[in-house]
Amino acid sequence: MHAEEGSILHRTQLLFPPRTRTDFEVEFERIQNQMIQKPMLRAEVYANAIHTSQNQIEEVCRKQGVH
Repeated sequence: MHAEEGSILHRTQLLFPPRTRTDFEVEFERIQNQMIQKPMLRAEVYANAIHTSQNQIEEVCRKQGVH
């Protein structure tokens, strides 16, 4: 996005130059857009995120010998 010189957006871009978005950020934005359009998808994504987080916690605990 190109901002008019002197505008608040322009000054902000000078202070915080844009960086290359990661694949994760691009995918996350795509998912967010889908969730806005499809309320049931939102619930599925949240449930999937919780399940994935639980699996990651269990895996770390297993590796560290924590039960």
